[in-house]
Amino acid sequence: MSEHKCFCGIDVSQATLAIALLLPDGRCKVSSCNNTAADHRRLASQLANGPGPMLVVLEATSTYGLDLALTLHATPGLTVALINPRAAHYFAGASMQRAKTDPLDAAGLALLAQRLRPAAWQPPSELALQLRDLGRRLAELASLRKDEKNRLHAASQSRTGVAKAVSLQRAIAWLDSELLRVEAEAMALLKRDPQLAEDFRLLDTAPGIARRSAIELLGEFACLPPGLEPQQWVAMAGLDPRPVESGSSLCAPRRISRRGTPHIRATLFMCILSTIRCDPGAQRRYADLVARGKPKRVAQCALMRKMIHALWAMLQYRQPWDSDRFGPRPA
Repeated sequence: MSEHKCFCGIDVSQATLAIALLLPDGRCKVSSCNNTAADHRRLASQLANGPGPMLVVLEATSTYGLDLALTLHATPGLTVALINPRAAHYFAGASMQRAKTDPLDAAGLALLAQRLRPAAWQPPSELALQLRDLGRRLAELASLRKDEKNRLHAASQSRTGVAKAVSLQRAIAWLDSELLRVEAEAMALLKRDPQLAEDFRLLDTAPGIARRSAIELLGEFACLPPGLEPQQWVAMAGLDPRPVESGSSLCAPRRISRRGTPHIRATLFMCILSTIRCDPGAQRRYADLVARGKPKRVAQCALMRKMIHALWAMLQYRQPWDSDRFGPRPA
């Protein structure tokens, strides 16, 4: 890869983009434009016609910057890096940046690009991104359905809540049909990609992972950077233990970092509850951890990490589920 001569930081908001361009002579040019497809193409052309190869850094926040990142990545001469917003926050603090404005944030991202040279972003396939969106939509609809059912239970306990209960029943029926519709769209999408279809078939062999859970997990896994090790998948899910130790006076209990995507963690938590009930290996491992004095939630998180390792191996080596992944059977 050619050496970058210019560095650009872009702070993304819903309607506008703040752009900071760090030139080879040390000058920083700050500008702004609208967050639209036409302005994305215009900005990509302007940056590509700069004085040399350029590294462009954006924060991986929401979906407002995704189309921009895809447009920039497809432009020759530009290298795009998506960084964790925490990295930008801590870098700004280390740089003693006291104020917070969009132009200052963009300038901080340009300086981060120059000093740290973050790794280039490799965008997932369009089908993978669509599958992730459908998987997250399934989770949203399921959450709405749960809330409506709770409201229906409360309304049914009162004589004055009959009309409200009827409305809630209609809403739940619509959510049920919409869940089926979105699930069918996701399954049709999987048929268009043999690799994703095979990955789905493998995930579906794991006990505790039903069809909708497999869609949600596969959508998230397919959009992770390629070449990650299982420990990095664990970190991406925010399930990595975070030690808090300093000298001899501070030694707090280890807790999971929660610094990865919450979507994997939330889906996997519901899956592991089912896996513990129906998989003998998971049952033995869970019982062993509880017998050793581990709180139930700690034991569940430990099994979630084990399951991520198992799912990584299944997709890496193209093998179906094996109950012994949680531990060998007793002799």
